[in-house]
Amino acid sequence: MEKTSQIITLSVIIIILIGFGLFKLFPENPYMVDTKSDLASVIQVLPEGFPEDIPVRVSGIKESFSSYYKDVDMQTFFVSYVTTENRADLYDEYKEYLASNDFEVLEETDTPIYIYAKNVYGDIKIKIEEQKSEILVKINYSKK
Repeated sequence: MEKTSQIITLSVIIIILIGFGLFKLFPENPYMVDTKSDLASVIQVLPEGFPEDIPVRVSGIKESFSSYYKDVDMQTFFVSYVTTENRADLYDEYKEYLASNDFEVLEETDTPIYIYAKNVYGDIKIKIEEQKSEILVKINYSKK
């Protein structure tokens, strides 16, 4: 009986050592997001099809992606970026962009700055908010 318990104990120790060794060799799960790296250094481009005339600070991009909804034939885009620019200046820039591209502003708030607007080509939601010492800008654009 003592020999059986020694074999079991030795087997458990070997399994633990193999598991520890594999963890050291492959410390990250390939399906997990690496939260240690700055996404801005990985993603420096706008999603394909994103209107090039929408003001974006490409050097500060944090997220950038698009989705296509076949059942309603609609393409959506999301871009977020950080900047140290003034919130009011960004607001003025986006308001000017919307006016010059025939967008009708349907909803607007001050804190955080939020603008929802539509034109014949689609709709756009812009949110400008302070986060620590930076300004975070989120843009959702849906193209018809």
